[in-house]
Amino acid sequence: MKEIQDYFYSYCQNYPENQETLFSQEEPEQGKTFSSTALQRHCWIRGVSVLYFTAEGLFNHFSRLMQGKG
Repeated sequence: MKEIQDYFYSYCQNYPENQETLFSQEEPEQGKTFSSTALQRHCWIRGVSVLYFTAEGLFNHFSRLMQGKG
């Protein structure tokens, strides 16, 4: 977990120069939500706008857009 935490901190420190997409896929209860929330906070503190979706929320958003509801 410390390695992931350090990577996220580095990612935020080097943003916006580092604009790679982050994708996390783990088994349940492995700390994805906690880590992504920490990442968002670090970026937000630096003045970077953050948009966060769960996978389900993202697919629902795209579905509404495709149906013109959105």
